[in-house]
Amino acid sequence: MGIYVYFFLIAVYYIFRIFYLKLFNKQYTHLFVSYFLLSIPFELGKSFSNVNPSAVAGTLGPDFLFYLPICSLLLMFFSIFGLNPLRDLKNYKKNEWILFVFFFILISYFYNINGEQTGTKIFAFFFFTHIFLFVFISKLSTLDVIIAGIFDGFKLLSIIQLILAICFPLLGMKSVTGLFHVSGLDWASRLGGRDGAIGLYQHPGNFATFLIIAVSFFIGAYFEGYKRQWCLLLICINIFSLYLTSSRISIISFVVIMFLLFRIQRNPQRKIISLRSMLLFFLPCLSFLYWIIFESSFSELFLKSDSSQQYDNRLVHWAISIKIFFDSPYVGVGLNSHLAYIKKNTSIVTTFTTDDFFSSNPIHNIHLIVLAELGIVGFIAWIIFLTKNFILAKRNLYYGNNQILSYTFIGTLLVLILNGFTGWGPFSPSILPLFFFICFFTRKFSL
Repeated sequence: MGIYVYFFLIAVYYIFRIFYLKLFNKQYTHLFVSYFLLSIPFELGKSFSNVNPSAVAGTLGPDFLFYLPICSLLLMFFSIFGLNPLRDLKNYKKNEWILFVFFFILISYFYNINGEQTGTKIFAFFFFTHIFLFVFISKLSTLDVIIAGIFDGFKLLSIIQLILAICFPLLGMKSVTGLFHVSGLDWASRLGGRDGAIGLYQHPGNFATFLIIAVSFFIGAYFEGYKRQWCLLLICINIFSLYLTSSRISIISFVVIMFLLFRIQRNPQRKIISLRSMLLFFLPCLSFLYWIIFESSFSELFLKSDSSQQYDNRLVHWAISIKIFFDSPYVGVGLNSHLAYIKKNTSIVTTFTTDDFFSSNPIHNIHLIVLAELGIVGFIAWIIFLTKNFILAKRNLYYGNNQILSYTFIGTLLVLILNGFTGWGPFSPSILPLFFFICFFTRKFSL
């Protein structure tokens, strides 16, 4: 089925639910959040520009896309509620990170070693359409509404994707992997390497990243007594789905994040980096990871299968990123533009390999992508951004403020950091909107 069919079915489902709740004078604005979250994995975007099919840019692709669910929400908010995104964004008090992103967009546009700005324009359009949507939602929603919307959307995604994960790889029904994305089957089988569940996503790694974010949310909700029975069930569902993804880095990330969330929950005011933390967190966590990698039934996944080839591929990608960095060390080659730069300078890849895969696929490390596209200035800003937001979320927990979203934000930051070391999925169109959303609303309701 085409994107219009999926868009129609999702929209009709939520319109029916909204009218049903309005009929009984019940709160329905949380369904706007749920609708947005449910639509993300489908990547329901329609191109409005003519781009060469062989063109490349960066992790967001080479094309300008109207994401139909976002456009429909923006149109509704603007026409029915009369909201003005520019005015409301200007009055939004906790938008410092948005201004910094805008600053780097300007740098990428006006000082671009590539000689063209298509990739940066695509990122800017993608970023600000999402931010405008979040501003609209924030004007109509309280924290309780946002939490209810996330819970509803994550619950639906968890159940739907559990069914798909059981169909493949558990029951071997390969046909379900191509229902929502043309390349689904290729990536579900890792191009013949090993099978893994993809849910509604294109790749098992993206699916696993979502699952860890969802588990972080449900654990935070469980800690705070929010629909505990449902949370416990959904945590188990998502852990089982995570197992079916066969994503090595995600299993490691999940263990680290769960250890850390439980550690923070026990004592939010205690420092993470200390001798006591080393004894009570790092040593047990590392011991458990050692058992998973070397002693458990997962060891074959880590030490055999296609692991050696994948490790080598990462090393090549990382070497390419360092070479790009030295070509423009201060401000990089432009946001969402490193693949375009590689295409213009093919010797960057041929120095290390003759495989075309490395010329058409983003660098498999989001931190090195930041280094290559924004230079040392952007990389330092990225480290500061991650650190400050982690501290902010932990501070919220210490003071008992916005706790569910803060747990979710910590899990989201950590899965981006850890999964981002071996892949570019966290910067893909199916994960990046979720990161923007959680960051925006965690900061909005922070102290």
